[in-house]
Amino acid sequence: MESPDIAFACAGCGTPNQSNARFCQECGCPVGQGDARASFPQRAPGGTVVDLEGPRSCPECGVSNGKDLNFCVECGTHLEVGATVPPADRVGDPDSGGGSLGGDSSPWASSEQGPLGSPGPFVAKGRAGSSRTLAEVAAPALARLVTVQKDGTDGQAYSLRGRSTDLGRTEGDILLGEDPYLSDRHARFVTDGTRWRVRDLDSTNGVYLRLRQPTELQDGDMILLGQQVLRFERLTQFEVPLGPASREGVLIFGTPEVPRVARLAQYTTEGIHRNTFYLYRDETMLGRENGDMVFPDDPFMSRRHAELRIDRTAQTFTLRDMGSSNGTSVRVRGEVSLVNGDHIRVGRHLLRLDVQLPDAEGAGDSRDLGPRKEGIV
Repeated sequence: MESPDIAFACAGCGTPNQSNARFCQECGCPVGQGDARASFPQRAPGGTVVDLEGPRSCPECGVSNGKDLNFCVECGTHLEVGATVPPADRVGDPDSGGGSLGGDSSPWASSEQGPLGSPGPFVAKGRAGSSRTLAEVAAPALARLVTVQKDGTDGQAYSLRGRSTDLGRTEGDILLGEDPYLSDRHARFVTDGTRWRVRDLDSTNGVYLRLRQPTELQDGDMILLGQQVLRFERLTQFEVPLGPASREGVLIFGTPEVPRVARLAQYTTEGIHRNTFYLYRDETMLGRENGDMVFPDDPFMSRRHAELRIDRTAQTFTLRDMGSSNGTSVRVRGEVSLVNGDHIRVGRHLLRLDVQLPDAEGAGDSRDLGPRKEGIV
């Protein structure tokens, strides 16, 4: 390989780096930002430019690095000795079986492929805007996010290192650039060493967490089941039934009133509400074929998918999944705790948290999530 005419010295250790390197090949520090990048002749005293097209591939972004490099010049990941072949779950590997749909109008399609679209290109590599320290980059993975494919098998995997990992479309440590439903910096996964949490970074479409147990709804909660996005709303005092109406002393003839107390509004990709369903039963069943609210055209919804119960005495509303194939999820408010095996939906991607520390709380959690089959049911 012909050496470039100009290279750059690392401000931290002084090692020469090629002009297209973003991180120092010796210490992993950024070399392409501000004062950290100082040009010098290609053959600098005390060092030589290392061939970037060597046999060692980065386990994170897949970029080829010279055999003598300690850190990836593209993303700064520590290159372990002997790491000459990238693992199948590396970021950006088009042969690893992961990724997400491209050219699909629905954000809730399966992560791999399905009737709503076809597989898209892999551009999820690199860590633009990452705030990780060198120690965090070189640290072993504490957990990982695994893409769940249409058939329920594992696809693309993303390592979680350090205390905080950001995920987004153009900014963060994990980039999913082909997903138009993701915000630039969408979500943050944080840990204190024992517990994991996910935080919505004020994204447009939010972060959805699959329910493991019955959950009390709050006014304004967004619910995802099948391809349906529903907004739960309590009725105000001005919307509750007012009793029989009369006009000029004559009672109005019509459908008998019911003691409605809340509603579910269908939220569409147009950003508006389409259909509104008022809740008045103590138990309301939602499904594709059986229930009080049915969605016969949704192939990703189970026959009896979820149930919403009303406790009129306590004035609470509880949502529970009925063992559906694709689960029922609620949009995260701010930050919530996670346990091993939790399923998180961001944009088109369905991700599963795998905690790899055996002594971490939640690791080995075996609570039933229901069948893992994803897709048409």
